[in-house]
Amino acid sequence: MNTLKGTWMVGVASVLVTSGVALGACSSSGVEVPIDPTTTGAGGNATASSGNGQGGSIELDGGGSGGHGMIDPDAACATSTIQANLTPVDLFLIFDRSASMNFKSKWGAATSALTKFFQSPSSAGLHVALRFFPDDGCDSGTCDANACGQPLVPLGQLLASSAPTDAQEQALVNVSSTKMPAATEINGGGGTPLSAALTGAETWAATLHGQKPGDRVAVVLVSDAEANGCDEDQTSIDKVVAQAQAAGVDTYAVGLAGYFEGNMEAIAQAGGTGKAFFIGKTDVELDLLTALQTVQQKQVSCDLAMPQPSAGKTLDLNLVNVDYSPDGGAPGLLGQVAGAAGCGASGGWYYNNPAAPTQITLCPSTCSTIQADPGAKIDIILGCQTMPAK
Repeated sequence: MNTLKGTWMVGVASVLVTSGVALGACSSSGVEVPIDPTTTGAGGNATASSGNGQGGSIELDGGGSGGHGMIDPDAACATSTIQANLTPVDLFLIFDRSASMNFKSKWGAATSALTKFFQSPSSAGLHVALRFFPDDGCDSGTCDANACGQPLVPLGQLLASSAPTDAQEQALVNVSSTKMPAATEINGGGGTPLSAALTGAETWAATLHGQKPGDRVAVVLVSDAEANGCDEDQTSIDKVVAQAQAAGVDTYAVGLAGYFEGNMEAIAQAGGTGKAFFIGKTDVELDLLTALQTVQQKQVSCDLAMPQPSAGKTLDLNLVNVDYSPDGGAPGLLGQVAGAAGCGASGGWYYNNPAAPTQITLCPSTCSTIQADPGAKIDIILGCQTMPAK
């Protein structure tokens, strides 16, 4: 019997859009006008009716942690439904399997962490590709960046179902669990073609980002950063990473503690991710799993594209609400704040540009809550008066 990893629904938001007809209250300019609910008490029910007698109730029940409850999707001001996605995340993991990665028997713990990451409920929804180096034509003898840029496991989405139902998880686990470090660095080991591996990975990622400009694309390097063969100049390696970052690709560096830490820091800085992660200071497996999950959290976007109004209408920015439905719980209305500076511990959402927004952005505390919720669901409701954060 197959088991479920969890249902990672953060990537799906239900956007409820008014048709304009059921409102019965549109201005001559075509701007959708709300039917203002009149609450019957704090956290109680509210009702509204449209001008043409086709009104529906607006429920503000429950209160929830945000204190606003929810807006009933069947209300007169929200009669049509479309779906939108949060920004997809594409990760290319490139993993050093040179002989130096076998120091202190860290290889087994590191690949075990990879397996746990692929199997984790929170990873469902990610698109992941995997390549080990030196391996399969990517070595210091050929320095073939094109070969290094070909994933051993092509990009695919991890699902909520566990393997074997999740074929991508199965493929990633099969490859990572069967690889071993090279016996030596040179004789049969293929050296450590770090520059070729990064050049290939960054080229692959930049090409993908060009094909899918709406995606968040990142390269994740796991290595001790000891280049052996090909171009060993750190400045040249950093330049390759910086060029990819300029093209919209982030690069994360995960290194072995105590080994070439300066090189890994330089790669992370060139890749736009600030600081490198170092594993092995305490527990290799836990350190690497934590690093990969942190990368995931940084890449998962809490931005929603602005929904489109009904045909012939103009979106009124004062008629937008965001509902968050936790896994197994009742939905609660998230309040709006003026901007990033207005985000507090209670969270909420704001427009990235109040005058001409292109995105709805969730506050950091709200974003963290949703990222940690395997069954999170977001509804964006248009047509009802925006509720401010408390």
